[in-house]
Amino acid sequence: SEEGASVEATGTVMAMCTKGFIMSDSVASIYVYTESKPTVAVGNKVTVKGTFANHYGTLQIATPEIVSNDNSTAKPTYPNPVDLTSQSAYDAYQTFDVNNPSTFPFVKIQGTLSKDRYITVGSSTKQSMFNYSVNDYSALNGAVLTTTAYIIGYHSTNKYYQLIEVSVE
Repeated sequence: SEEGASVEATGTVMAMCTKGFIMSDSVASIYVYTESKPTVAVGNKVTVKGTFANHYGTLQIATPEIVSNDNSTAKPTYPNPVDLTSQSAYDAYQTFDVNNPSTFPFVKIQGTLSKDRYITVGSSTKQSMFNYSVNDYSALNGAVLTTTAYIIGYHSTNKYYQLIEVSVE
């Protein structure tokens, strides 16, 4: 779709943050930007109307209206994650060309947590960040954790991937 176009999409809520959610169908995923805590839950099959936007490489539906929600709480089936648990794989991984955005990759990352939301993989010069997480990870600061998450963007100035997590161990 063209930026600014009215769109309607149906899919399953796969992951959530305090400002939106990822929904997927059998073809692709999209970020639904709600500006505040979403009124849906992971597993819900929803139909959303809104405005198609590209926010710094993040394809999204902005100003959404939930047209329908089946309120299912069945755990969604996630794709196999791209394994970025080694520093070499993490450093070599490239995604999110702002001028050529694509669907959101589902990844597995392992690293040390700092400042409640930043993950550093080994001595990498880039990090990952839980983007507006609905969870409080402050008790895990300094711990090595493994997360599966959707990458919804890359902050090229500060060099971090923006994540919406599905699991944290």
